Amino acid sequence: MRCSLRRAPAAVVALLAMTSLAASAVVAAPAASASTAESSFVSRINSARAAAGLPELSVRSDLVTAARRHSATMAGRGALSHSSLSGICCFSSLAENVGVGSTVAGVHAAFLRSSGHRANLLNPAMRHVGVGVVSSGGQLWVTEILRAPSGDNGAGQSATAAPKPNPTARTTTSARAARGTARRPPSFGAVLQVRLSSLTERRPAPAVDPLASALRWAYTMRTLTAPAP
Repeated sequence: MRCSLRRAPAAVVALLAMTSLAASAVVAAPAASASTAESSFVSRINSARAAAGLPELSVRSDLVTAARRHSATMAGRGALSHSSLSGICCFSSLAENVGVGSTVAGVHAAFLRSSGHRANLLNPAMRHVGVGVVSSGGQLWVTEILRAPSGDNGAGQSATAAPKPNPTARTTTSARAARGTARRPPSFGAVLQVRLSSLTERRPAPAVDPLASALRWAYTMRTLTAPAP
């Protein structure tokens, strides 16, 4: 078995050639039909992710088209290679596994035994998958493309929106205005009016005697200019 791993900034790719599997299984099992094989790969991938506590991958037609095209290219050349992954949009990261073998189970098992391929399949950021299988000469040429869509946070969960404030808990404008008014110091006119009202209530009506009037005035002035209690 031969395995190599190549990494690129926008995509993680893995290449797998299973010559021993191909040689031993040609007679044991015929190649499955392409569509059935593709569905089987997706099912096995999602089973592996579920066992790892990861969400399932959903199939996307653009990835399937790209994967089938590349598998056809590999089958025509008779050799494994990586695609350029060009033309695929709307991703934060991409991963590609390619392999060849005679059975779906054999190719998938070989992917899981390879650390690079397994890391691609069990990447928590991935959400979409497209599998392309081309059967040629009793062999299955397989391309798996996985995508983490742009705008995803890596765990597949959108950011929780901040809760809106409870309108009933907000202070009303009238209450805020009343509170602001209570904090303002009273004016001099208001203080004078209060003092005069207090003196009027405590003192008897002014006498006709001028001396008594002068004494009351002096008393009033001393009271008005005295510090507030």
